[in-house]
Amino acid sequence: MRFLFWNINKKPLQTLVADAAREYNADVVVLAELADDPRVFCDLLNHEYPGFHPASPNLCERVKVFFRFDPAKSETIYESRWVTAHNLWLDPLRPLNLVGVHLPSKLWTTLGDQVFDCVDLRDTIEEVEFRALHARTLVVGDFNMNPFEDGMVAARGLHATMNRASATGRIVRRRFHRSFYNPMWSKFGDLTPGPSGTHYWRGDHVSFDWNMFDQVLLRPSLAEKLVQEKIKIVDYIAGVSLHDGTGAPDGRRYSDHFPIVFEVD
Repeated sequence: MRFLFWNINKKPLQTLVADAAREYNADVVVLAELADDPRVFCDLLNHEYPGFHPASPNLCERVKVFFRFDPAKSETIYESRWVTAHNLWLDPLRPLNLVGVHLPSKLWTTLGDQVFDCVDLRDTIEEVEFRALHARTLVVGDFNMNPFEDGMVAARGLHATMNRASATGRIVRRRFHRSFYNPMWSKFGDLTPGPSGTHYWRGDHVSFDWNMFDQVLLRPSLAEKLVQEKIKIVDYIAGVSLHDGTGAPDGRRYSDHFPIVFEVD
């Protein structure tokens, strides 16, 4: 199954989204900051790349999901302002929980609040897995945190590791904490193919410049199914550059985030 995620920054990027979906043969498109009605957007998407339908009821304010397969093979399990979760069973023997997120911006929250947002998200994910009766879960979206930040790596948070072999969970303070594998660590920096991150912002004294806010996390049962060579930060769509003049995302014309694509067998 092939996935495309993009925070489109409330821009009218229907054609580019459709071109990206076609270029990467996406089965699932997850969008943050979609300004259009999902049904209207889906009609425009299908005009360029037919076969999609919006998830139902698609009530999450900040994340919208579109599937390119029979809607009878998906069920919405949970939605809030920040999170949307769906159980997919294209293969009944290998169902999948898709959790889409867009957590609060660093502009409007504190580092401590972000940690607690991740604790809440972890609890939501575990509730989704309980209701779906399985833990074949992937979480994708704009976390507004880098992979190394406390909420992303803390055992009581999302507990997302940089190494697939270590994503087996661990005991901390006599309590077992399940883990995720976060492959986006391996896409961070200028020695990796493509851009150094998904978002660029040069701050004050302490500034990473490049950030990896857009990430996918996978439970161990799915991590082994991730097609490593297919995970990519997208900076060109159908020959169109998404960069500004410096190589950062062109937030004026397009979005201030680059999209990501990945595939799970």
